[in-house]
Amino acid sequence: RMNKEKSTTRTDRSGEYTRFPYGLLPSPCADFVRIGADAIGCDPSLLALPMLSAIGAAIGTKVSVQAKPGWPVFPLLWTAVVGESGTGKTPALSVVTKPLHDYQAALFKKFEKETNEYIEMAKALKDGSRSGNLKEFKSVTRPVCARILFNDITLEAVPPILEDNPFGVLLVRDEV
Repeated sequence: RMNKEKSTTRTDRSGEYTRFPYGLLPSPCADFVRIGADAIGCDPSLLALPMLSAIGAAIGTKVSVQAKPGWPVFPLLWTAVVGESGTGKTPALSVVTKPLHDYQAALFKKFEKETNEYIEMAKALKDGSRSGNLKEFKSVTRPVCARILFNDITLEAVPPILEDNPFGVLLVRDEV
């Protein structure tokens, strides 16, 4: 049973609301949401919802629960927060996704390094292919950019990203 209490939101409108159910989250997640909401001055759900989607994306399709034989259920969560301007939506989303953006930057850096090495190796093998290394040249595969995040939801952009990342990715949009 959730507690009902009176609250004044950041827009100074009074009303009854249901307290956030911190007890339903694992302790580290509940602490993150509680501390983040206090620091930003926003509703805890603005942190909790994108956090749950981010956790689901991190797990991806590597783990599933069998709803019934042959029917796997993956932790795919679609969440959206809606609120008036100034309620803290963007700062909350930024706090939740910062570690993912940092990790994505490291993945891009790794991809760039692997691509440069690939180009150098391909050039060397191509030059050597005249000496009988053509089979080795054809066996070199172009690096794939691993992704955990994306924000381009055009029909042309999504399929290649999903094809290269079979465990899934997280779509993050600040504005819809």
